[in-house]
Amino acid sequence: RLGKKSRPQVYSRTRGVLPPSVMKYSNLCMLCIISGCQSFVPSRISFTDKTASSQYRYNTIYRSVLIMDCLNPQISGLDPAKDVPTMVLISGYPDTSDSWKRLTPHFEKTHHIIALNLPDYHKSVLSKTWGYSFPEMVTLLALAIEPHYKRGSPVHLVGHDWGSYVCQLYVRKLPDTVSKFVLLDVGKGDGKGPFLLQMSYMLWLAFSFLMSRISSTVSILLITVYPWKIIGPTYDTNAPSTIPSMKAHLAYPYAHIFRAAFKGELPDASFESPVPQLFLYGKKKRCKYHSNSYLDYLSKQAKCDWKEFENDGHWLHWSSHDAVSKKMKEFFA
Repeated sequence: RLGKKSRPQVYSRTRGVLPPSVMKYSNLCMLCIISGCQSFVPSRISFTDKTASSQYRYNTIYRSVLIMDCLNPQISGLDPAKDVPTMVLISGYPDTSDSWKRLTPHFEKTHHIIALNLPDYHKSVLSKTWGYSFPEMVTLLALAIEPHYKRGSPVHLVGHDWGSYVCQLYVRKLPDTVSKFVLLDVGKGDGKGPFLLQMSYMLWLAFSFLMSRISSTVSILLITVYPWKIIGPTYDTNAPSTIPSMKAHLAYPYAHIFRAAFKGELPDASFESPVPQLFLYGKKKRCKYHSNSYLDYLSKQAKCDWKEFENDGHWLHWSSHDAVSKKMKEFFA
């Protein structure tokens, strides 16, 4: 059992994720549960279909501990309530949930905030050998959103980098569970961008991940020798100070995207979405992760918007958090 001095730390980190009825369990109990559930993440989930709902009905302890173990939630802002909007943020490679620390304080007086990272990005070793597929990432995100959607709270979804892609997949699958969503620097493309530049580093990271399953030394060497400053996707040096050094074992999204493409299982990347969306991107980078036709589509939609930040690069929510939060607040209002 936890001592009294330890309990506030556990409670503050899990506020809004673990209900009071579950908080009486100790860290030891949670570790026992994690050992049984971290190896299984279903690839499908539905909030409406009765068959899928009964098949993947998670009890409160299972769902909460799975989210804590995989997504490293950082909870802040107002207490969860029906009339309090919930903001769920998910970062990309190679960030952790700490990369949101400059942006989230702007919303702590108006939102219940759950900042997440991609599965196992806060760990030195992956819980699953080959990482997580995109359907599994969508499932984990759904588990984090489900209690807030069912409570009736407006859900504002925010994604950056690969987190933006996961948000797009999630909104396409479960659009009724999100009120509005924001994509940071990674929107929707049409395949007409700098193809060779993008494919070169993405293939390199995918290969580095595969090598990390064999030899960590070789994978570290591969990450190190790539000329990121010359032909890397961004020359933005104003990145979050909390970002760890690039690690090959965390590059599993690149391997899974090529695997899906090879199997012909890439999801439809059409621009249309019933959910209002805001797209913000930085100009200072070699690759742009959106198309002009996507911007044209947003301009024609009454409830959608976009903005370019000329003096920022890939991590605009870190370098210009004041301006980004201002635009987001206007959109949410």
